[in-house]
Amino acid sequence: MLDIRSPGADGLDTIPEFRRIARDTRILILTQSSQEEDILRAISVGAAGYLLKSTTLDEQISSIRAVANGGASLDAGVAKLILHTLKSIQTGGGASDQSSLLTDRELQVLSLLAEGLVKKEIAQKLLVSYFTVDTHVGRIYQKLDINNAPSAVLRAHRIRLFPYNV
Repeated sequence: MLDIRSPGADGLDTIPEFRRIARDTRILILTQSSQEEDILRAISVGAAGYLLKSTTLDEQISSIRAVANGGASLDAGVAKLILHTLKSIQTGGGASDQSSLLTDRELQVLSLLAEGLVKKEIAQKLLVSYFTVDTHVGRIYQKLDINNAPSAVLRAHRIRLFPYNV
């Protein structure tokens, strides 16, 4: 866990260094900052999750477990902010030229990740097995050339993959 406002260091500047030294290190941000630029920067430099300090202890524990098990975690407020950002960037033109990059089901799974759901919750919502969702998420990560859900949402946002209002 890392706070982006640590005394003597900018936590966001340390993430790439952690990733360089220990590539498999999973970083979960726990901070007071709900500023969009901090959230997007943390995700883009490799954070696997972003929580606000107002989250409950149970939510923090659940997020730590999700990140430790290779998943990702976003505070509900952070997920809403990302969704709002995605919606505000949408143009009336619809899907991008890259919309065929992911299958319809992968886009559906990605949009649920963007809402802050974890794989188990996505499986329950779509009435499929956890392993099916895990396979979809793995393919999304591979196709987008990333390694965690927040980065997938950010990449999808940047390349305008969401052809519908998320």
